[in-house]
Amino acid sequence: MSPPSSYSYVFSLPADVEETFRLFSDPRLLDKLTPSWFELKPTSGFSLPLAPGAEISYRLRWRGLPLRWISRIVDWEPPHLLTYEQVRGPYRSFRHEHRFEEVAGGTRVIDEVVYRASAGRPIELFLIRPDLERIFRHRERVARRILGTRTPDDRDRLGAPPRNASPCVFRHSLIR
Repeated sequence: MSPPSSYSYVFSLPADVEETFRLFSDPRLLDKLTPSWFELKPTSGFSLPLAPGAEISYRLRWRGLPLRWISRIVDWEPPHLLTYEQVRGPYRSFRHEHRFEEVAGGTRVIDEVVYRASAGRPIELFLIRPDLERIFRHRERVARRILGTRTPDDRDRLGAPPRNASPCVFRHSLIR
């Protein structure tokens, strides 16, 4: 089996860590934090209080393909950590860790995804990776609209990546 790929996205928000954690951990808001082209439709677990072992299931469309996805919460440490893993879905494995760190004037949001794609490497590089970037950029934009915005100088003060740097990092064991 091929080694897993990983993807990281880091940004800062001008809101306290508790408020930021509530936004990203409320399963009822997942459809707002997900781009409309993903056509995310909840099927169960969206009203449950989250805790380790809780499962959330939904239907979605990826590039027109209808998919079912079931996620299980594996780490739940409010307001600093939320991790879920795919139980059933399009990946061989998928783990998404959300970390929230207090920084001066707000919260740094750190998303780490580790996955094994079911498709081949070209699909991963030319479709999956660009879609992950689009999804996480969308999430940042929506979170900024909901929790407020800051100027680029404030983002630097909050510890966001420099203005000329991309907030995204993609790692694959075959890419050095």
